Parts: sequence; C-alpha cells; structure tokens
Amino acid sequence: MRVKRNAPLSIRLISALLIPVYTSINIIPGPVCAGENSIAVLEYGIDTGSPASDLWHDALELIGNDPLLLVKDDDVITDTLKSWKQEASERKEAGRALFLAYRGKVRGLVDSAWDSYFGFKFDDALSSVRDANGLLDMVSDTALQSELLFELLLLEAMAVRAIDNDTSSKLFTRAARLKPDAQLPDEKYSPQIVKAFEKAVKKELSGARSAVSINGLPSGAKVVIDGETAGVSPLSGYEVTPGSHFLEVGFEGFETYRMRISAKDWEAITVNYTLEPSGPSGNPTEYFYERLKAGNTASLNELLARAGVGHILFTAEENGVLKTWLIGSGGGILDSRITPTGPETEHSPEDIYSMLHPLRIQREEVADLNSLYLNAPPLQAGFEETEKGGNSLKWYTLLGGIILISLAAGAAQGEGTSQVEVSW
Repeated sequence: MRVKRNAPLSIRLISALLIPVYTSINIIPGPVCAGENSIAVLEYGIDTGSPASDLWHDALELIGNDPLLLVKDDDVITDTLKSWKQEASERKEAGRALFLAYRGKVRGLVDSAWDSYFGFKFDDALSSVRDANGLLDMVSDTALQSELLFELLLLEAMAVRAIDNDTSSKLFTRAARLKPDAQLPDEKYSPQIVKAFEKAVKKELSGARSAVSINGLPSGAKVVIDGETAGVSPLSGYEVTPGSHFLEVGFEGFETYRMRISAKDWEAITVNYTLEPSGPSGNPTEYFYERLKAGNTASLNELLARAGVGHILFTAEENGVLKTWLIGSGGGILDSRITPTGPETEHSPEDIYSMLHPLRIQREEVADLNSLYLNAPPLQAGFEETEKGGNSLKWYTLLGGIILISLAAGAAQGEGTSQVEVSW
C-alpha cells in the first residue's frame, strides 16, 4: 500500500528551514563559554621599569590577549578585599564589645560574692562564684581569665571553709596550682587564709605535673597559656600544673582560638586547632605574599571563594627575582620562580604565560571529556566535538532532521486540506 499526503506550503517551508538550522548546531563550533572558573591577578613589590616589571607586564599582555582565558577585572579583587576587611573590622568591634560586657558581668558577680562573704551569707557567695565561673570562658583574655579564676577559687575556698573546713583544702590546692607564685594581700585576706594558701603552695612545689602539646594549622601560631607566652606551634610537652588553664592560639590574619583546658595529675594533653582566616590586615598583597612564602594558601582560598574566581595568579618581586604562583580553588598550588636576568638562563613572558596552559580550553585537542577548563564547563559524556570548521554530517544529525520534518508534517494534519490517495 502507498499513502501520499500533501501538507500546506507554509509547513513544508518551515520543515525545510529546520534542517540547516539543526545541522549547524553540530557542525559549527560554538563560542568559548565563560564559566565560574576564571582567573584573578595579584602582584606585590614589582618596581616599575625593572627587568622583572617588564617581564611581568609583557606576560600580562599575552594573558589578556588570549581569548581562551577569562581574566577578572582588578575591581573584582579590590571590592572583595574592601568588603572583607570591613567585615573583619565589624566582627572585631563586636567581639570587643562582647568582651567588655562579659568582663563587667563577671566582675560584678565577683564583687557580689565578696559582699556576701563579708555579710556572712556564704551560700549566696558560693552561688555568685558558680555564676561567675560559668561566664568566665566568654572573657576573651587569658591573663584576665586566669586572674579571675584564681580569685574565684580563693573565694570559694573561703566560703566553704566557713561552712565546712574539711573540704576547703582541695580548693586552696587548685588555687595554688594555678598561681603558685601569687602573694595574697593582707588587707584583703585574713592571716588564716594566707596560711592555708601558703601551705597548699609548699605541697604543690614538689607535686604532680602535666604536659600540653599544641598542633594545628597554620603552624607558627603564638601560644599563650594563662596570659604567659608558651611558644609557637607546634608545641610539644609544655609543662603545666594540674588543674584548669586558659589557652589562646593566635596568628595574624586569622581568628584567635581560645579554650579552657583541664589537666589531671601527670596527664599529657594534646590540643589540635584550625584557625579560620579573619581577613587581610595592613597591605593585602604583602599579607598574602608572606603566607604564600610559608606555603599557606588558606587566606587566598578564602579570597577565591569570596571573589567567585577559580584561580589566582600571584606574582611578587624579591631581590630581582620574579616569583609566580598559581593558586586554585581546590587548594592546589603551582610554584614557579622566574628570574628575568641571570648568567645561566634568560626567561621570556611565555614562561609565565605557559603556567596557564592547563587552564585554556583547546577545542580541537580535547582528550578528556570530563576535564574542567578555565572558561568552559565540562563537556557532557557522550558528546563529541567536531573538527574546527568541519562539514561532516553525523548520522544523528540526519535522523534528527527527518524526525523534525515528520513532527512538523504531523502537526499540520488538522490544518488546511489534505489529499490522500490509496493504491494497492
């Protein structure tokens, strides 16, 4: 049987036009897409007119003229750094206000405990001591925390001694362990209290000890215990007396880590920390450069995330040597030191430009369909690239054109008039 159907002229024209439109999608290579993976440029300490400066700016010209590299405008990083520093400043001011509020609250509770003690209201004094101790961790100053805890331990020992003398010795021992060198003023403490404290100190001089080890990132952070500098991280086996101590780990450009540690007799404690970037201080590029030299990219990774870029090309000049780093959002780092002049070898702008080659999308040389390139999302699995300027029609292109014609003809079934001829 043979069926013949005549569709209106308009439908046939539309169907005919769809064929080259559809096939061009597969024949003509599309433009390079600018995806989220882009690059920002930072430089530090490059003297204008120096050989390193000429080399660097020639490399920048090569990079900027490459249509396959998406280089972010300088304003993107400038605005990001500005907002980041403002956020860090506001957070610092808020922390300072919070510190002053809690310091005032704890000091008020300590004064209330003293008033209750001298008013022979020992239970009220113990209640104020417990409340103050509960807020002590919010006072972000290890020296002040240690002083306040020492005073609270003595107040608690005095109040307990007035109620039950047998249990107060343990509290005097805790105070003696915290500050064995403290001298109690006679105008504030009675002779009996001074004697009880000195007795505890003598006992603790030859008593148990504990050890604290501090490890974490970034290394080289300053470690403070009870207001006294203990050293820099990593810190191993730092001797402390058993009992409570206040620890602070700080590094410029990072949030300070604080905690209260409690050590038992002869116990070895290990504290692990990870400091979060708080924002660049001072000269931002100098700040980043110092961390790069130490192999720390945490702050630059934070900048990558805030600026919405995938990579940062960072270059600095030091003693005539042009040092270049490529930092990726995944934490990777490529370290290249380029010397503009020297007796053994000379370098060209292509040396820096070549660092970015893995980030360029080579449409005619794509080997891994799932690779991520700088300016384009990963190619979908099962989708092939045709050769640049190629004219070959794929089998699925022809099939798609036939399907489009069939659909268009079918859509016109109810329009106009159709002539059907049936023959056997």
